[in-house]
Amino acid sequence: MGNGLHKVVIYIHDESKRFTITARMEHSQLPGVNKQMDEQGFRQIVLAEGLDKDEGETMRDGVREDYVQKGYAYQPRPRLA
Repeated sequence: MGNGLHKVVIYIHDESKRFTITARMEHSQLPGVNKQMDEQGFRQIVLAEGLDKDEGETMRDGVREDYVQKGYAYQPRPRLA
């Protein structure tokens, strides 16, 4: 079982059909990630909250595959400065 409760958040840039997704503890760097992606024109959707790490990562990986199958390009998010 993982440690801490995680949120799964997808960031979608509709015009370019790009996305990135993360499973993070809410109190980690999530506010910085939200700001970073907003500045790049991505909208965010919270898919789940209160998951353990393993559940969050499993959901993240499944959703990533679903969006790739829908024709969206996965874009790894740059590290926060």
